[in-house]
Amino acid sequence: MLDTHKYIGTYYDSFVQLDILENGTRNDVINWLCWNDRNGCYRDDDAIAEGYDPLTLEEARDIMRGQIDG
Repeated sequence: MLDTHKYIGTYYDSFVQLDILENGTRNDVINWLCWNDRNGCYRDDDAIAEGYDPLTLEEARDIMRGQIDG
């Protein structure tokens, strides 16, 4: 299991991004999404407030993949 604080300050590193994408917990991936897109709706409370279901790990990974490749 990954330490949730392991990645702080290193999100720009493409190797770290891939490690989070492939091995990160749901929380790791959502933290990266929030860091990368501050206007996004990724946290459970934000999603619920907007009328959406919380992201699953796979949905979060799909979004992260798109943002890395985008």
